Amino acid sequence: KGYAALGNFTCVTCRMREVLQRPGESLTEEQVRLRATEGFESVTERTMVLELSQGKEGTAAGYGEYTRLEEEYTMGMGLVLEGQLLLPRHSAGAFNNFCTWLTLDAERARSLESVVRSAGAFFTKLKLPDVTKEGSVKAHVKDLLTEVGIEHEPATEATPRMLECIVNKLINQRWTDPFIRGRERVQIEAEGLGGCRIG
Repeated sequence: KGYAALGNFTCVTCRMREVLQRPGESLTEEQVRLRATEGFESVTERTMVLELSQGKEGTAAGYGEYTRLEEEYTMGMGLVLEGQLLLPRHSAGAFNNFCTWLTLDAERARSLESVVRSAGAFFTKLKLPDVTKEGSVKAHVKDLLTEVGIEHEPATEATPRMLECIVNKLINQRWTDPFIRGRERVQIEAEGLGGCRIG
């Protein structure tokens, strides 16, 4: 589905032409067929199938999801019929607007970073300028993630054993003042066990 969204299928003859054609040369289909051996054509066909299936499912799904989100964004802006709206792939400003929409309106902040990565790969595959690498886009994505409180680093969930060690050992080792110890215990227990952010 993702590769279909790319519209990036190349026939066997064109693939063979890429390999057989010398710089500055332009081979016709007939010339390609004359140069190609049966074995060469067979290898090219198998390469095609492998590229479409071998370990690329996640990438293809990412392309498909990006295309779906891009279409949803574009349709939601209501300017498509007039042709006035640039797609996110066409400029850094349009991509920044897409990221804002994705984070705030579509409520997909948690998937923003993965969508941006998929978009970058998608642009490269289509031989478009990769606007995701521009400084303004990187800064905008970082600001969006900070504003909505999404952590950039993966967070490890505390286990009961970790919490027990913190509450019963580490707090006592680190702080000597009983008031500070009590405050730290309450804070750790409220956050670690109750899920409440304090301070």
